[in-house]
Amino acid sequence: MLRSVCAVALVAAAVHIGSDRLIRTGESAAKLGLPGYAYPAVHAPAAKGWTLALLSRILTQSPLGPAIRRHLLDSNGIAELRELAAGIPDYQPLVTPLLRLSPKAKQKAERQSAAAAASGLDAESILKKGFPADIKSGSKIEAYHTLYRSGRVTPIDVLTRVIAATKRLQPTYVAFAEVNEDQVMAEAAASARRWASPSGPLSMLDGVPIAVKDMIDTNGHLTSYGSASHQGKAKAAADDVLVSKFRALGAIILGTTVMTEGGVTPLGYSVQYRGPFNPWSAEHYSGGSSSGSAVAVALGLCPIAIGFDGGGSIRIPASFSGVVGLATSFARVDYATSSAITNVKAGPLAATTADAAIAFAAMTRPSSEPTSMYFDVMYDGNGAGGRPTAHLGGFQAADLSGVRLGMFAPHFNDTAANSDVHAVTTAAVAALVSRGAVVVPIEIPSLKWLRLAHAIKISTEFASSWDKKYSEWADLEPNTRITIGLGMSVTAVEALACDKIRAWAFEFVTRLFQEQNITAIVSPTLPMTAPKFPADAMDHGESNTGLVVEMMKYISLANFLGFPAVSVPVGADSTNDNMPIGLQFLGPHWSEHDLLRLSRATEVAVESIGTPADYVDVLNGDKV
Repeated sequence: MLRSVCAVALVAAAVHIGSDRLIRTGESAAKLGLPGYAYPAVHAPAAKGWTLALLSRILTQSPLGPAIRRHLLDSNGIAELRELAAGIPDYQPLVTPLLRLSPKAKQKAERQSAAAAASGLDAESILKKGFPADIKSGSKIEAYHTLYRSGRVTPIDVLTRVIAATKRLQPTYVAFAEVNEDQVMAEAAASARRWASPSGPLSMLDGVPIAVKDMIDTNGHLTSYGSASHQGKAKAAADDVLVSKFRALGAIILGTTVMTEGGVTPLGYSVQYRGPFNPWSAEHYSGGSSSGSAVAVALGLCPIAIGFDGGGSIRIPASFSGVVGLATSFARVDYATSSAITNVKAGPLAATTADAAIAFAAMTRPSSEPTSMYFDVMYDGNGAGGRPTAHLGGFQAADLSGVRLGMFAPHFNDTAANSDVHAVTTAAVAALVSRGAVVVPIEIPSLKWLRLAHAIKISTEFASSWDKKYSEWADLEPNTRITIGLGMSVTAVEALACDKIRAWAFEFVTRLFQEQNITAIVSPTLPMTAPKFPADAMDHGESNTGLVVEMMKYISLANFLGFPAVSVPVGADSTNDNMPIGLQFLGPHWSEHDLLRLSRATEVAVESIGTPADYVDVLNGDKV
């Protein structure tokens, strides 16, 4: 690997390979919308351990670094993005992938919301009373509520067990960045007092432990973004608006969870915390970047956790770790601390779809905090009308008649040849068809370019966010420095080309949903299951662009275009230590209720994967 890097360095130094490369014009230029499917491999060095540390120095701290980085970008087709943009001169760059509904469509959405409220499936009803009695939800949150209401245990009893289990499992799985035991038990005591009072609990979430990705401010905790470079700064003095919504409902903040540094890698490992590891086998990656959130839920330490998804960072760990992960529509969920990246959306990781639905209801509650108006103003200019009302209409509908699942067959079938992913996900779709769903053949052209445009877009946004740390020679992981460096090497013209391609794709896929009346596009969440963690990556991590790009095969569209998507476990991979397999549903903007309905229908239709060997049943005191 080092020999090839040195060779590239010599070529890049001898030949001017840079951003002034001329693009092709005419018939030979790359074009959007051509039929067919291709997902070629990328050309980039892979490294881990000390080799990665050396590679990072060459790429980001040597005089040859900028030339090598440009060579890597050029050899992977970045010039073609300019050609594609030149071919769509009438498209304005789309910076924020936000769908504003027409007045007619907005009225239809609000009628659906009103119908959901009449069935007890609006957010406030769910949070106050849980699901209607005729719905067998399987919710862990409802199990907490039922047990507390019985009086057999109190939040103090349960959180004592949770703390004990967290301490026992932390050395093996490394889910948490920080747990403030005194704060947790104080909140548990306050919840117990509410349960014992005449007024009763604040909501279904009162006394329920939740975890928060170490990416937004959580009162009393350090917001480190998974980076050693943030250690030593002051702890947050207040909650982000998203955390405050859960706190106001009586949820107990168990702690902040480990994430990969800055969310830069979907593999899931943080050098700073030396974890997390997969809850089904600590020899495997957990998936990231909401790594610890997925692991904490999978181990039973909490039924829901807050995550963020800029390039699969909710859905990838959900699939690898065997939990439900909902990445909401761009601008659906309010948050303030890290809202500057246009590919990122918030969402829950959850033990069951019903738990994800309850968390979604909490996340989308209106708030009087000024920061909660950010996306409303983005939506309509003054925040007066606001975004479409979130609801859970249809959650109880077991009959899937009328559901139309779009499937781009060459894409769906492009999974790892030596795994069970294709067989398991195909069987799950067949189970949904047996319940009335219809599979509709579709085609999404130019996927290879859309994945590259997403990668370039998010790398430039990441580089902008971390520019100060990078320039200060802060203590950053080697892979993080490489990612920032590549983002720094992208030109403004190339970044604008990505935004023009985003505008074209946004229009194309939105029209696809509308014209073919597609409920959701179905695919595997990932083409493979969790790889084993290489022992020599412990000290410096791993940079493997080829693997990461393969992982992004079904992921990037939801981030690049702002669409919601959910991953639900559907089986295990017998060829890879029975690692979990996820099925993904990707829907049009504001369609989270449909995705949650499909996710719940999938849970009912396929056999449960069960729980990891170290799963803790904190409600019954097992394995604590």
